[in-house]
Amino acid sequence: MANLCWNMVTFRGAEANLSQMRTCFSELAQKGYGLPEFVGKECGVFFDLSQKNDTITYHSRYNPNLNAVAQTAEHFGLDYTHSFNEFNMGVMGEANRVNGDYSITRLIGQDINLGIYDPACDHITYNGQFYDTIYDLMPVLLADKKALAESEPVKERLSGKLPHLDIAGIDFTIDWQNKRLIKTDSPDNILEIGEDALKKNGNELFFLYDRNTHKLINGNPAIHSLPQEACMLDLPYQGYLDPVALARETDMYDTDFLLVYPYHKHQVAGIVEISEILNQQASRQRGV
Repeated sequence: MANLCWNMVTFRGAEANLSQMRTCFSELAQKGYGLPEFVGKECGVFFDLSQKNDTITYHSRYNPNLNAVAQTAEHFGLDYTHSFNEFNMGVMGEANRVNGDYSITRLIGQDINLGIYDPACDHITYNGQFYDTIYDLMPVLLADKKALAESEPVKERLSGKLPHLDIAGIDFTIDWQNKRLIKTDSPDNILEIGEDALKKNGNELFFLYDRNTHKLINGNPAIHSLPQEACMLDLPYQGYLDPVALARETDMYDTDFLLVYPYHKHQVAGIVEISEILNQQASRQRGV
């Protein structure tokens, strides 16, 4: 049957709790399908269900029924690792419950697009390696994403520590949730970088920055003069600034963007001198 998601869940915990779980699923496995009676009926049914010791394997429709597994773990007071894939739908990932805390690392469409088809060799390339099909590449992508999700900088970010951005030698804290950069040693100095700031800036996708005051300059076309220390601030795309905040803003899982926008706890903003911009404009006017 098409569009079946394969699932494997291994539970962990106290033996008494595991024993209750095994009893529950051994009864379901005899039928080969069903849901524990305490799981909400909105959850997809386990079918082609089998159980061996503390591990169950089963199929679900299209996507993994994450809620059903989470409710089961809550009911029995267990942790678990839940691996799942449905290659035809581009679905692959791993969910975990450790000491009661949930996490999930999965592939998204943008991850799969990182594999580039090379017609010269009729293979898919990724990170300098060749793969026969996208199905061969997907486990590699997931392994890379899990490694990023388990890195110390990402763990710090998930615990609430915000990333930093160096602007012309001055350290700012990136608060993407509120669309602002906060001067780390002077929290009252805030650079607004959201939509409202862009409107004040003439809706231009750049910011003028004063290296003397460490503040943004109103970039409205009506401006007639600039401070001597003015420059153009070239900010990274929001995904690079803080992929975790972007995921939360778009109702994705925290680690969803880590492959396409790797997380860096310290970054450096690009600076373009005003003289360079003027020289480029003069060259274009001369047709150079």
